Amino acid sequence: MAERYEIRFSGAGGQGLITAGIILAEAASIIEGKSAVQSQSYGPEARGGASKSEVIISDGPIDYPKATIVDACLAMTQEAADKYAVGIKDGGILLLDDDYVSRNPEGDFKLYRLPIMRMAKTDIGREIVANVVALGAMIGLTGVVSKEAGEEAVLRKVPEAFKDLNRKAFNLGYEKSKELVNNFIRPYRFKEVVPCRSMNSTAVIVTPFSIFSPARSGLTNVPPVHVVNARTWNGRSRSLPSRKTSKNLRKACRISMNRRWNRP
Repeated sequence: MAERYEIRFSGAGGQGLITAGIILAEAASIIEGKSAVQSQSYGPEARGGASKSEVIISDGPIDYPKATIVDACLAMTQEAADKYAVGIKDGGILLLDDDYVSRNPEGDFKLYRLPIMRMAKTDIGREIVANVVALGAMIGLTGVVSKEAGEEAVLRKVPEAFKDLNRKAFNLGYEKSKELVNNFIRPYRFKEVVPCRSMNSTAVIVTPFSIFSPARSGLTNVPPVHVVNARTWNGRSRSLPSRKTSKNLRKACRISMNRRWNRP
């Protein structure tokens, strides 16, 4: 772990994400003996408004208690993603609720999706433990504390009658996040548009990390686009071909400076 690690939980008021941040801070400080600081921010609404909880974890003293360059962020709603999925460092982690966040924030980070609320409701049977599912997933993705420390911190917070329920929720989130890591394929971003001899459309050559957008790339008068390696384009899902497919496509394309489409 880096000397200072910053995590942000965000979502709607009432989802328990401030509690999730407190539990993570206790797992790091009380159980594992690290330094940890937790802070929170929320709107005037008792429930429903965007809220966030930030946790700073360090092996040494923490000189500033607020997140500045976020290593990992969770967004459970679209409003939270729009408002708080910012300041994530290059190569950082963003976890979104797959059912409640439709637009992906832009940035050079690893983007993961899990239907957290649905998992809590259907797999556990209680939507109220969605924050514990989310906590388990964030610990699984980041490794900022051990699974054992996270689970122990969760169980310390809940009454005896609800320990089995929360243990199951935590382990579900943790295991699903590990599956995401094992199956992760980076999204790709625009590199260049070139004429392609093997098809009657534009071939888009792309590289990690962001999503290709003709408008943002500054291209005008672009013919029908063949999306080669973009995970999504204009909100529509696209499958990712293998690296071999991408390599073969590059071979099939004639890269010619005088045949590229002009920028404005």
